[in-house]
Amino acid sequence: MCPGISLALLTVPTTLGAMIQCFEWKAGKNGNQTIVDMEEGMGLTIPRANPLVCVPIAPLDPVPLYV
Repeated sequence: MCPGISLALLTVPTTLGAMIQCFEWKAGKNGNQTIVDMEEGMGLTIPRANPLVCVPIAPLDPVPLYV
């Protein structure tokens, strides 16, 4: 068994939540897609026909340095 699994189980949800909260996400390679393609491919688990590509856009003023 992996010795770092307990650390990963604690840090992955926190990191994912911070990325979702701190960035604005746009769909498409250049961030110019208006809708997400939900076409299904063939397979046992119904994979996507086309891969999902998202571009993170950083905010202008993420954290003020003074309070």
